[in-house]
Amino acid sequence: MDTMNSVVEYSDILQNRAPLKVDDISITDIIEKLDENIQNISGINDIQFLYGKISSSLKFKSDLHKFESFVLTVIKVVSRLSKDKKVYFSAFPLDNDTFLIGLSDQYGNPSEYVANVLEQVYENNRDPKDFGLPKLTTYLSRVLLEYLGGRFYRSSAQTLRPETGFVFNLTLSSKSRFETARTQPDVIIYKNAVADQKQVSEEIEKSEDVDLTTGQEIPAADDDIFKPVPPVSQEILSKLSENILDENAADEEVVTSFEQDETLDVQAETANKGDQLPEQESLIPQQEVKEETPEVVPVKSLDLSKLNCLYIEDQIDSQLLFKVQLKELRDVKFAVSFEEAQLLLFDHQFDFIVMDINLQGEYNGLDALKIIKTMPAFSSIPVIAVTAYVLPGDKEKFIAAGFDDFISKPIFREKMIASLEKIFLSR
Repeated sequence: MDTMNSVVEYSDILQNRAPLKVDDISITDIIEKLDENIQNISGINDIQFLYGKISSSLKFKSDLHKFESFVLTVIKVVSRLSKDKKVYFSAFPLDNDTFLIGLSDQYGNPSEYVANVLEQVYENNRDPKDFGLPKLTTYLSRVLLEYLGGRFYRSSAQTLRPETGFVFNLTLSSKSRFETARTQPDVIIYKNAVADQKQVSEEIEKSEDVDLTTGQEIPAADDDIFKPVPPVSQEILSKLSENILDENAADEEVVTSFEQDETLDVQAETANKGDQLPEQESLIPQQEVKEETPEVVPVKSLDLSKLNCLYIEDQIDSQLLFKVQLKELRDVKFAVSFEEAQLLLFDHQFDFIVMDINLQGEYNGLDALKIIKTMPAFSSIPVIAVTAYVLPGDKEKFIAAGFDDFISKPIFREKMIASLEKIFLSR
């Protein structure tokens, strides 16, 4: 079904049947969608999806559906390249006009191998099969990248902080670069799209001068302007059907071979039994073999749906990102200062507290922790410190101050889950 959807989406874009719908988008919208869809991808490819550098305040104008499709297709591409089966998603502004979407096999910048392959595939339009990448998915991501006005970006080696990813404008024009006058015949629209996607057309059509249905050479544009061009989706689906037939034929050969081998094994077993005397069979004692069932030790798992959290944080963007990342929690309450948090502590019951070190009001995180520990009703509640400004030795300093754990911002799901498991499953 994913393949069919990709074919349709690819065809619609090339044939100008997918107009852009530009809306205001927050990066948290993309993260929510990724959380909904990533299980399907990670389940198929056995990958671990993680977050890298995220600017939770990032907002831009683009086509939400097509942007989500682009990110998901590139995740599939990078998952094929990642040796550790890990894919990190990053998103942050580059300057006042552009932002970068990063998808890599390690935290921060991708490995040299993955960066080189992405550059070859998205910058130099190399054949995806040269790197073992799925053709249709890679072609679709290329078209979406150009359709959304993006480009592949890799900073120079001299750059202080290397960056590799895909750069987009903060504001996308509502007119697609593939869009042409509707009075033109379909063949002209198609050839304009092909001109924009040279490598894609070479791989899918094999030659721009060969008709995909008859195999005959196509005359010059002036002669064939009113001749119909086979839809891209029809051509791709026909190739898919041929591949499926080839795979089925190969499967039939394997099954036939297996059945022949099985027949030979049965004949050999029958012959051996024929040589054995009945008396000898009756003399063989039958012993009961008792299988020992190993004792199964249940593995402890953390159930977020049973936990209530108080997050003391004065940045709304950080609150939103936390809520998205830990949406399975039974309940999350937010406070922008310790003064506000005190009212929530008396009115609600919490299983753990997450607290920013830099807070509004009279108390910072360290002061608030000291007060909490002196209150008998709350002294046993685990408190996790978070801060965006991390210096060497900070973690040890916060742990020594009485925090149960420390996490550097931005707070991402894998960090928080690891911390909560350490706190609740080690008891």
